[in-house]
Amino acid sequence: MKKRKKKASFDALAFKEKVQKRLYQVTKGMTWEEKVNYYHQKALAGPFAYLAKRPYKAYPPKIAKASEKPAKYH
Repeated sequence: MKKRKKKASFDALAFKEKVQKRLYQVTKGMTWEEKVNYYHQKALAGPFAYLAKRPYKAYPPKIAKASEKPAKYH
């Protein structure tokens, strides 16, 4: 007996296109710096704001000399 697939109630591709069109309309005339500021402000106001507020740690943190042990990244 074959199992029937459930019909998806959510179309992810349609949602993605809708969001991309909206973002394009909002940022259409902006310079690169204005776009970066816009997305940064949205990140600070969104549900993952705690991630945007953390201090940024460059990856990898330092370049080791040939004589040193490799740096631990985590």
